[in-house]
Amino acid sequence: MLYKILKKDFERKKGITIALFLFILLSSILIASGTYMITVMMGSIDNMFEASKIPDYVQMHSGNLDEKEIERFSLSNPLVEDWQVVKMISVDPGNLYLGNNPTAEINSVMDISFVEQNETFDFLLNMENKPVSVKKGQIGVPVYYLQKYNLKKGDTVRLKLDEGIAEFIISDFVRDAQMNPTVVSSKRFVINQEDYSILTDFSENFEYSINFLLKEAGKLSQFSNEYQAAGLPAKGPTLDAGTFKLLNALTDGIVAAVIILISLLLVAISVLCLRFTFLASIEEDYGEIGVMKAIGIRQQDIKAIYLMKYVIMGAAASLAGYLLSFWVGRLFTSNMVLYLGTPLTGPAVYLMPFITTGIMYLFLILSCMAVLKQLNKISAFEALRSGRMGDIGKQLRIFHLDKRTYMSPDVFMGLNDIICRFPVHTMLLFIFTLSAFIMIIPVNLYNTIGSDEFITYMGIGRSEIRMDLQQSEGMEERYASMIESIKKDPQVSLYSPTFTCKYKVKNEEGLWENLNVETGDFNIFPLEYMTGKTPSRENEIALSYLVSDNFKKDVGDQITLIVDGVETPFTVSGIYQDITNGGQTAKAMIPIDSDTVLWYVISLNLKDGVDRAAKIKELTTQFPATKITNIDQYLNQTLGSTIKQLEMAKILAVVLAGTVAALITSLFLKMQIAKESSQIAIMKSLGFSVGNIRTQYLVRIGSLLLAGVVIGTLAANTLGQELVSGLAASYGACEIQFVIRPLEAFFLSPAILFAVVLVTTVLSIIPMNKASITEMIVE
Repeated sequence: MLYKILKKDFERKKGITIALFLFILLSSILIASGTYMITVMMGSIDNMFEASKIPDYVQMHSGNLDEKEIERFSLSNPLVEDWQVVKMISVDPGNLYLGNNPTAEINSVMDISFVEQNETFDFLLNMENKPVSVKKGQIGVPVYYLQKYNLKKGDTVRLKLDEGIAEFIISDFVRDAQMNPTVVSSKRFVINQEDYSILTDFSENFEYSINFLLKEAGKLSQFSNEYQAAGLPAKGPTLDAGTFKLLNALTDGIVAAVIILISLLLVAISVLCLRFTFLASIEEDYGEIGVMKAIGIRQQDIKAIYLMKYVIMGAAASLAGYLLSFWVGRLFTSNMVLYLGTPLTGPAVYLMPFITTGIMYLFLILSCMAVLKQLNKISAFEALRSGRMGDIGKQLRIFHLDKRTYMSPDVFMGLNDIICRFPVHTMLLFIFTLSAFIMIIPVNLYNTIGSDEFITYMGIGRSEIRMDLQQSEGMEERYASMIESIKKDPQVSLYSPTFTCKYKVKNEEGLWENLNVETGDFNIFPLEYMTGKTPSRENEIALSYLVSDNFKKDVGDQITLIVDGVETPFTVSGIYQDITNGGQTAKAMIPIDSDTVLWYVISLNLKDGVDRAAKIKELTTQFPATKITNIDQYLNQTLGSTIKQLEMAKILAVVLAGTVAALITSLFLKMQIAKESSQIAIMKSLGFSVGNIRTQYLVRIGSLLLAGVVIGTLAANTLGQELVSGLAASYGACEIQFVIRPLEAFFLSPAILFAVVLVTTVLSIIPMNKASITEMIVE
């Protein structure tokens, strides 16, 4: 019997049932896909870290180094399980040629090093996530360049030396747990031990990576303090396994978070749609419900009949969505597979998406049960007497047709119907608002990360060219020479030299930690501060958001640094956002101490009319050991993968928003036309043409759509901005300001939504022409 009831109900309401099925299907696909991506990503990162035996603590160092000193410290420290010192050959990008590319990496933002494979841990992996092994004359190239230049095995890598050209054959592509992500501006190439020894004899610039494996990862902070207290080499950034994990998760984590956000909005739409459909079904079957109550069928049984349909349909849609999510998820994991390895196939990969889909399904069923409480209010006598519930909500009679003087009757009646029966239209208004919201957030996020203004979230001021001078022999003399040359350069309009040193800073527990502090005049190329201002006196310091959060410091608070061996208090003048160096940076005006400088940076602008590319080439020739970067290219090289992934998410959001709006509009109109059939018949008998009635429906839908787009756009630029900032807070940027392109955000995206909805509206009201007045009155 139940099967017959469900079958008959489906035959009566095919369109509604199919539309609801699609909503639940889309919701489950997205929420399961987002969960799948995050589960696979975290599992793949863990797998890669395990295969590479990632160090727990890494201290980069440039300059002379005594390995015996590090050996003595490591052997005497009970926290150390293993240690190694990796000597890396620093390569000038301007001397490196990859594949068939005729030009060197002259404009690359990457610090490039040649290394040999490590012996005990911190392995560089091949594409099977096994330690890469290369023969003499071969080279392992980071996957970053595989993606950038579409390289393949057998291509050549040429390194220009004073003695000639060293040529290598690409035998493998390398995954590097430390330097894998594009946002990390350092890359390691792997060469054979024999080639490495030969290159060492011809090279002068080296950098060291001092790596430690700890017996207990939870003792990382204690070990860091002990290492720094021992006065061991520390001229370079300090990193740990947690930072490596965060950086590896950055690219795909943002995309997964956006997909989950969209899926949650779709779940909200599905709940609204279910509620609307339920109420419409109850109203349509009002008389039948009265009959069932009158003949003694229990209320629980009546509820079960209505609920069973949605239990079965929801289960089928959720299960189908769960299965399809693995295909959809893989569309967004191509970048993940390239950088992290083949996706995992363990139980968690299938279980976690199933759990989130199950939670969504349970939420939908509970929503249905809440709506079914409406049956408690139905009286058998009243249902048999009237046969219908009437409109939900009160009808407001504010405007009258006879007093209309400023618009056509059709437009007036369409608008008046919205006002008089606003509760009936709130669901559709809310759907249009959410559709605009879903569409615009990924568009704005994509435009923001891809814009030049995003450089402000990387802790640097906006300049045209950036010159980085890393720690090396004679660095101070070369820096002084660069400054002198730029001062006299007639093509330079503005320049700002800065240098970065490592200082000890006291945390909340009174322990000393290391902090990279950049010093210079930050008024020349100013940062955008969340709060406060740039430091203008020697006793002031500006902190990155993560440092201020970790040290619990705000503008006006005091923080203590050791400067020249003396504990010196500094006042926090401002807090800025920075997603580089793990987000742990600061800026101050401390007098230079050349012995503690980690690196120098010169930012500059050119005069109008000066060709930037030609100038960069000139400066590179003039200062060959300096990394010279066009700031406009910096973001594309470091966040290129993230931008590509967000472009896919943007397209998905536009398609989904349009699909949702079209399905809901069609569903709403079918219900309303069926419900208002007698009213339509009366209007026809009074002389209204089908065109007049269609215009009224178009006005109703168009007005709701316009209001929804406006509200959704405002919400996307306010609430949406807050949601994105919350997601980015763990990376060091908690106040992202959307870069809005008016043509795309205010015209193109709404135009797509308008076109889809209006076409759907026209197609949905065409059947109105086929029904006769007599048929509509009888119905």
